Order: sequence, then structure tokens, then C-alpha cells
Amino acid sequence: MIKRTYKLAFCLVIAALLSCSAFVFGAFAQDEALINSEAELKSLFSQGGEARLGSDVVLSEICTVSAGVSVVLDLNGRSITVENPSTSFAFNNLGELTLRDSVGSGSVSSRGIYNGYGFGGANTAAARLTVEGGTYNAVASDGGSAITNYGIAYINGGKFTSVAYYAIHNRSSAAMTIDGATVIGGIYNNDKATLEISNSEVSNTKAGAYTIYNNKSTLTVKSGTFINDVNYATVFSKGASTVTIEGGSFSNKTKSYILSGATFIIRGGVFNGGISTNGMTISGGIFNNNTGIGYSASNTVVSGGKFTDDDARAFASANIAEDFTISADGTVSNGEFERAVFDGAKYNLTTTTSFVGNLYIKVPLPDAEYSVICNDVVVIDDIEYYRFKSAPEVSDIVSDIVFDIEVCLDGISRSLTASFTTDGYFKSVMEKYSEISEPTARQIEDMSLVMNATQYANELYKLVNGGNGYLNYVEILSNQDYAKYLTAIDSVTVSDPVESIEDISDVIGAAGLKIHNGYYAGYAFYTVDGFSEERVNAVNMSYRGIDGNVYTQELIYNGTSRSFDASDMPIYDMLATVTVSITYSDGSVRSGSYNLASYVDGTRCDIGFAIYVYAQASVAYKVIGD
Repeated sequence: MIKRTYKLAFCLVIAALLSCSAFVFGAFAQDEALINSEAELKSLFSQGGEARLGSDVVLSEICTVSAGVSVVLDLNGRSITVENPSTSFAFNNLGELTLRDSVGSGSVSSRGIYNGYGFGGANTAAARLTVEGGTYNAVASDGGSAITNYGIAYINGGKFTSVAYYAIHNRSSAAMTIDGATVIGGIYNNDKATLEISNSEVSNTKAGAYTIYNNKSTLTVKSGTFINDVNYATVFSKGASTVTIEGGSFSNKTKSYILSGATFIIRGGVFNGGISTNGMTISGGIFNNNTGIGYSASNTVVSGGKFTDDDARAFASANIAEDFTISADGTVSNGEFERAVFDGAKYNLTTTTSFVGNLYIKVPLPDAEYSVICNDVVVIDDIEYYRFKSAPEVSDIVSDIVFDIEVCLDGISRSLTASFTTDGYFKSVMEKYSEISEPTARQIEDMSLVMNATQYANELYKLVNGGNGYLNYVEILSNQDYAKYLTAIDSVTVSDPVESIEDISDVIGAAGLKIHNGYYAGYAFYTVDGFSEERVNAVNMSYRGIDGNVYTQELIYNGTSRSFDASDMPIYDMLATVTVSITYSDGSVRSGSYNLASYVDGTRCDIGFAIYVYAQASVAYKVIGD
């Protein structure tokens, strides 16, 4: 049975305020532009161009990039400091400035860096700052931020710290995006500013400060980790502000509120702790209020998300939107809409270099009231489906495989979630193909054996090819949790040989299967007593794979085992019917067919049957609700 949780999200139209422009390089050629002094840095900032630091530089005063000038500066693992960090900022960009660090240890330490600051209040809104790496420290004990933005800023990496104030300050109608950065000391988004954050780590340990302070501004959080270590909210919204959260993880180590203030639009994310707001709409996300603080939220509407504990479920129930319900596990959903989207949906499990779950949702008809956001379309039994792929979140193959589906209904974007477990899926498939109500302990053990041996082989492959080769191989062999599966299965001939294959019984008396590494396996066709190699010129095997292609190979005779052995084939192709063709020494050709199912009696489950079930499961679809 598939498990489902559903999240409802409001569609927002966000204006694209920021756009990259090309750099215009000035007098410095890349091979020649090494900056070794304050004078050379000032020359670069006034003339423009691309350069890199050749040595550490100490500044006696602020260096300004002139308006209309484009500069690219590579810190190159070097440092820029100021003589008086209590009063001196390092840079003020009034043009276009890109900061990067090709080495990884470059830094700027000062009272901070300005972007677009106009002394006397005439700020430059068009000033454009791009940060692509490096560490930026505001080291003054009485104030300053690593970055203070009055223009347009793209923070695409880097680390930002501050001793006294917020590490990043976005203010006065400025626009900033932060992607892939580490911010230690919090962010202040202030005075009609616009800020978007994704894929970043933001934390705060300063007393009297928030991890993110959003004051009379617009904040959008798409993803990342947000933690507060002091007795203040992780995200605080004040005044005429809007905070939209689409993803990310939020927590507060001091058991203070994680969200506090006004106008929160929550479409996704994980929220560990209490919330205090006076304006909130929740259409997605996971809420774990295990801190004992509780919720204090007015003007709240809940139309999606999952609420995991009693306090969270009580909060959701008290604020749930009309026509929505909350299930026993805390999932809020609209039943009618849910049934429409998942009507006739299918799912299955396959393996490549790891286990991959596939969820198939029918492409809605042109007159449907909703649309599904997906570009991967497949056809199953003449019906078009959207395919969603997902893998277990951790290496444990019995963990949940979770799918996130974006659907629009009546102009509102809703994020639906579906999930299933690999062990539950294999159990249900095994029951189906063995035609028994419950698998025995031995059957479950054999099923797990195949699954874990496959995972083990995949881990071996990744480790051995990860750079350390043999050392990694030895390391994982010492892990008995994995090794016992490979050892147990590597030396086993799967099932007993079957009786002779029709039409070629004068040569082939039995067939078997050997697993070579958990991910691949090969057939062995054993010859009859008295067989002589002179009787045949060639033995070939062919089969149609699940990809639709026909694979053919000539079998090699193994005199030790007295068998014609096939090279490895993917374990998920074990379902295929194999055709064996023999060309005799007199020129005649005869053939016979063989299938793994031919020696599975359906009432017991040895390792062979577990592989057969796995092969079936790899191509079989289950319908939601089965």
C-alpha cells in the first residue's frame, strides 16, 4: 500500500528583478593583472578589468569601484585587511564588482563591504555585486556587516561572518539572492528590500539577534538550513513584510520560536519547534512541535502540510481550511482533488546503480481543472503518464522513497507528496507472484538477501571507483552487514537444475543460474552425460531485455562444470525468456526456450524465486490503492 501525504501551496508571481550582465574588462590582461598593493587595487577599481591577488594587501582606506566600471577580482587564496577595522570598510562598489576565490582560502576582513552606498544618502540602486567564493569577515566590535547592500547583489557562494552585527545586511529597496552560501551571524533584510535564499546555511549565536530579521521587506526562502542558538526567533517578520517559505529546515536550539511575526506564506519546509505569528497561510511543509513551546498563531489558514505531534495536529485542526481534512498521521489534504490527481496512478521499483522508485501519474485531459508540472512523459498500455523518479533518502534500501509533485488547480500551486518503502513494495509483489497471503520468514529472508546483495555490489562499485581503489574495497568487505549477503549468494547455484530443455535435450540436460555480484547474474546450461564437444559447432543464447532490445551472445563451454556458460546479464532481465540455439556439426540448427519461472514451483521461495520476484518487481506496476 502506498503512503501519501499532500501539501497545498499558493501560486505566487515573483518579478524577476535581477539579471546578469556581461563584464567589460579594462586595462588588466589576465596573465599580467596581479594585485600586490593598495595602489594597484585602487587602479583596478577605477579603470576596470580582471585581476587576481598576488599577495596579501592591507588597505589604509576604503577602495571604491567607480560607477560604470566593471571589475572581477580573484582573491586567489590571499587576504585583504584594513589598518583600522573599527572604522574602515574594505570596498564600496558603485559599478559592477565580482569577487571570487579560485584557491579557496582567500578572505576580506574589515568593517565590511558596501554595495551601492552613497555617502550622504545618494545610494546607487544599479550597483551590482556578485560573490562567487571567499570568506568575508566584519571584524569591528561595535558594528558593521560583511556585506551591506544598497543595490543588486548575487551571493553565489562564500562564507560571511560578523563580530557585532548581522553578517549580511540587505536594505533600502535593495535586491539580493543568496545561493550556496554559509552565513554565520544572521541576515538583516530591512526597509523595502527583497531577499531570496536557497541552498544555504544560515545561523546566529548573537544575543538579541535573529537568524533572519525581515523588517518592512520581502523574503523568499527556497531551501537551506536555518538555526538560532539564542533566545530569539529563527525567522522574525515585522511591519509591512511578507515571508514566503518554499523549503528548508528551521530550528532553534534554545527552544524559542522558529517563526515569529506577521505574514508568513508557507508552501514547504521542515519546522522543528513552536511558532508565534499573527498572519500565516500553510499549504505545505512538515511541522514537528516537539519543544513544548506550542503555537500562538492568529489569522491562520491551513490547507496542506503534515503535522506530526499532538500539539501540531491540534493547531492544524483548529485552523484548517474549508473542505480540507486532517488524517490520523497529521496529513492535511483535499480528498476530491487528491483522488483526481492520483486516479489510476502506478508505481514500481528498478535498479541502476542504486534503487530507484518510479511514480506514474496519468497526464490529465485537456479539459481537466488541474495541470501537473512534469516534463517526463511515458506511455504505458497506450496511456500517457508523467513519470517521477526518486531514490531512498539514505543508503538503507528499506527507507521511504518520497516523490514531490507540483500541481496547479484554479491558479493555486499545490505540492503533493507520495511515498512507499522498498521492503513493503517487495513484500506485496512477492505475495502477488507467489499467490500466498503472507510470505514466510524464509521467503522474506531470501527477498532481503537479494536486495542487500544488490545494494552491496553497488556500494562496492562506487567505493572502488571513488579514488582509493583496493583500500576502499577492503574496507567495505570488513562490513559484515554487507559482506554476509555477498558471501552467501556468491557461491550459490540458484535452485536445482531443471529437466532437459525441449528440442535440444540431446545436448542440454539442465539449466541453472549463478549470481556473480548481486547486480549481475549468468545462466549455465549443463550438458547431458556422455556429451562431446565435437557434436556442436556453436551454442548461442538470446533474450529481449526490459528496454525492448534483443541481446545475443555465444556461450563458452566450461569443461570443468561441463556447461555452456553465458556472460552476465542484468539481474532485472532475469524475467526474460531465454532462447538457446545449437548449431550442430552436421549444419542443422535446433533451439529451445528457458525461463527462470520454469523451475519456480510457487509454493516455496528459495533464492532463485527471490530473484524471479525481483525481476518481476522491476518491470511490474502496482496501482495506488492495491
